[in-house]
Amino acid sequence: IGGAGNVAINLSKLNNEVYLFSYIGNDFYGNILKELLYQHNIKFNLKVTEHNPTIVKNRIFSKKKLVNRFDIEKTNEINITNDIVKFLKNMKVDLIVISDYNKGLITFNLMELIRNYSKENKTKILVDPKPQNIEKYYDSYLLKLNLNGLLEINKKFKIDTNNLNSISRMICNKYNIKYLVTTLSGNGIYFYDFIKDKDFKFNKKYIQD
Repeated sequence: IGGAGNVAINLSKLNNEVYLFSYIGNDFYGNILKELLYQHNIKFNLKVTEHNPTIVKNRIFSKKKLVNRFDIEKTNEINITNDIVKFLKNMKVDLIVISDYNKGLITFNLMELIRNYSKENKTKILVDPKPQNIEKYYDSYLLKLNLNGLLEINKKFKIDTNNLNSISRMICNKYNIKYLVTTLSGNGIYFYDFIKDKDFKFNKKYIQD
């Protein structure tokens, strides 16, 4: 169902009413995606495009071992800004979650309109961004990155678990972010609170408990 779809499912399983915006192609796989969302009780608005196929990730295995992956996709800009803004104006939402996979959907114009809505309605914006798109997400409530993402944003600095505090503070200050979450692969999760200038590290065992 894809990365953004998995986020929607996880939120739904936490007893939230979820509405998913994205796009699909006018094809067989688009119908499959809609059926999967129906099965998971996810409400959605999927713009059907004639020029962009539904994104499909193909994985090739040999004796249960992944040996290759290739994607069927086009990533030129898709404009569903009016659909999203119209929905937001007609409905009060508690949280806006953006999963950015750099597929052409999240534009600067869309983010500007979402920020305006957020400020007017005091709605929090949570973002899982692509590092190269970080400029789009200033004034967000929370960003989620990984160590590679931090490294891409801060190419001048060597980043390790010892200087996460200073790097996180720098990012939050530059982009006016209240909270920054950094996943550390097998080492757990690092959480930074810019408002209180405090940090917390949750190891793998803590998360499982």
